[in-house]
Amino acid sequence: VGRPGEFTPFWTIEDAVHALRNQALNSQDPRWADRGKAFQVWEQQRKWTNPLVTPLPHAPSLKIVALYGVGLRTERSYVVSTAAAANQPADETLAAGDAVPWLIDREANNGSALVRGVQTSDGDGTVNLLSLGYVPYSAWRKRADLNPGSSFVVVREFADERVSKIPSLRGGPGTAQHVDILGNHKLLADLLAMAAGRAGKLEDSVVSDIPRIAEEIDRRLATAERSSLA
Repeated sequence: VGRPGEFTPFWTIEDAVHALRNQALNSQDPRWADRGKAFQVWEQQRKWTNPLVTPLPHAPSLKIVALYGVGLRTERSYVVSTAAAANQPADETLAAGDAVPWLIDREANNGSALVRGVQTSDGDGTVNLLSLGYVPYSAWRKRADLNPGSSFVVVREFADERVSKIPSLRGGPGTAQHVDILGNHKLLADLLAMAAGRAGKLEDSVVSDIPRIAEEIDRRLATAERSSLA
């Protein structure tokens, strides 16, 4: 978020929540009081749901099978603007521009993955590929602090496949969609193998670009760590 009218599409959810938290906790407006309490509770609970902060249990016999769909355009990030927020109409309780400090900038477009302020990438239609695949493909395998027991981890990706020309309300037996994938026949076969105690026999099945993405993230993290120690 920069000056009104500028695009800054590289904020994370953490960045946005942190900025909103500061505005809520530091505002003298009594209408923000209850919002500040909610952010305080969020700060206490956010770490145990974050796999990049909270490690797996020390369980050498634990087997983790990451099953998820790919091949569907998925919302990844957003371009927000203070200018768009300043022009929002007033409601019954908040003055104009006071309800939300930023809004998605509908003027931000690049003709491909960025359309009307919404950036898309590969994923399962709901969760993007980075969020689905980085931790099981790389972090839990390479970082002993996140997988102290060296638990077995395998990644099984399912590309979205249209097996019939007739549209299906639930995506069909080859769907990779976020919820409908529970009806994917290949995924069901994996679930049966896991239920039969054969999870350790499963092997990686990766069809997305997650290897390159993970390699780039690991490179950046290593560079940042070296810089912090310099």
